Amino acid sequence: MSHRRTTDSVPLSVTDRCSLFIGHCSLIIVHWSLVILTCLVALALRLHRLAEPLMRWDEGWSVAHASRSWLEVIRIASWEVHPPLFYLLFKPWLTLGRNVFLVRFFPVAVGVLAVPLVFQVAMRWLGRRRLAWLAAGLAAIAPAFVYYAQVVRMYPLVVLWLLLATWALLRWLSGGGRWALIGLVAAGLAGLYTFYYAAWALLGLYAYGLIAARRSRKGLLAAGAVTLGLYLPWLAYAGMGMLQRVTQAASVETIMPVTPWGLLVSTWTALTFDFGSGGWAALMVLAVLIAAPLVRRPDRKESVRLLMPGLTLLTTTGGIVLASGAYFFAPRLLTPAVPFLVLLLAWALDWLGRLGKSALVASLIGLLVLFWPTSSRFVYDKSLEVSGSFDPHEYHALLSERARPGDFVFFNELALAGWYDMDR
Repeated sequence: MSHRRTTDSVPLSVTDRCSLFIGHCSLIIVHWSLVILTCLVALALRLHRLAEPLMRWDEGWSVAHASRSWLEVIRIASWEVHPPLFYLLFKPWLTLGRNVFLVRFFPVAVGVLAVPLVFQVAMRWLGRRRLAWLAAGLAAIAPAFVYYAQVVRMYPLVVLWLLLATWALLRWLSGGGRWALIGLVAAGLAGLYTFYYAAWALLGLYAYGLIAARRSRKGLLAAGAVTLGLYLPWLAYAGMGMLQRVTQAASVETIMPVTPWGLLVSTWTALTFDFGSGGWAALMVLAVLIAAPLVRRPDRKESVRLLMPGLTLLTTTGGIVLASGAYFFAPRLLTPAVPFLVLLLAWALDWLGRLGKSALVASLIGLLVLFWPTSSRFVYDKSLEVSGSFDPHEYHALLSERARPGDFVFFNELALAGWYDMDR
């Protein structure tokens, strides 16, 4: 009988082990260096001119709302257009100071956290490192993300919760246990308690989970039921205020008639945040998304995985547009859909890159050039927010000679109270 030795049974030498260890450490160092570098780029873009624009109307509302007592924050939110979680998390931050830079640094910090999280979601989604870096890079420089990271509102926070929910769902689909489902419930609840329209993104994520699941779907359905059960108390508490807002919104008449094509164009413009190129940047994004699968058709496995951002983008955008209606449509409402557009665009760029690096580089250069007018001017001017010709300090100047330090001043708008409180 002959015996044959296999290489698997040969122990590694000390030199080989050291080489493998050094190589592994080098990969970790390079990986985290790139993560830190991407986050620093994101931070620099979000800090640029941070304190320069005046506080906008909604930002004054955020400051005033979060300045109330804990119970009042919740009570006011039950009659407001947004749930209370953002204000509850923002309230302790205000104890650090009231200057514009410090106040706006809260959404900046939240927005920067989304960048490494996008990388992790992309890796969990398809496992391709170049695609993950493209997604992280796009998240760092995306005009919509940079814009709303400088606005003291809940939009960067809801993006963070939805990314966490997406990661938890993908973790469960890849064999994660109950902790993945617990994370999905926690992140989903946080999203719902931050922004009502987060429900449409969660609907898309759960729909994808039910389609892609290779095992029992009972766990996912149970997670959805638990999320809904823990959200029902808030719906019961805030239901009267929500009904009143819906009734008021339904009675508002449109000033300009909106055609289906016009609504479609305005929706895509808001999603891509193209407000400076005359529509060319938005068209470039669409061209990249269409060209990628035409150049090389994805296989069945790849196509199923593309349903995650594709289906979620569709349910989020469609649900928000239909729910808000033509009478009130603002780009900020579509913020929950933007991370899924980023993932799709990163996939398309990576897919085109398989033809050669020239296709990838050309697409990236085209996007950067066309988005430059929006990124360099519009993003930092904050012209989408309600501003007008006003001086937010006029309320303090008007009352400073009439009110003493211990007086309590009532305003008929929280935004006015917020501006006054900034000077207090």
